[in-house]
Amino acid sequence: SKLPEYLALGMPVIISGPEYATGVRWGLQNPAACLVINDREGHLWKSELARLKDDPNLRTQLSMNAVEAGNRDFEPTAIRAKFQKIITQVAGIS
Repeated sequence: SKLPEYLALGMPVIISGPEYATGVRWGLQNPAACLVINDREGHLWKSELARLKDDPNLRTQLSMNAVEAGNRDFEPTAIRAKFQKIITQVAGIS
């Protein structure tokens, strides 16, 4: 997924796709960090893009929240530590 890279850019992020897609699910759980337009809401493209264009505060908030959420959820050291912890638990190693 390119999501961590897009979040790190500090620009508003728009996520689109089916509701079961990992990126869409992440976006729905983090609505302050991105705009999500899923398959069922395809008709919202025009209004959401107009809102993004016309509202500088929205762009600023999305950008700041995107960077923060990306740092929180996709920080490589934290991901590696969590992965190692889970593998250790599953393997029964103390």
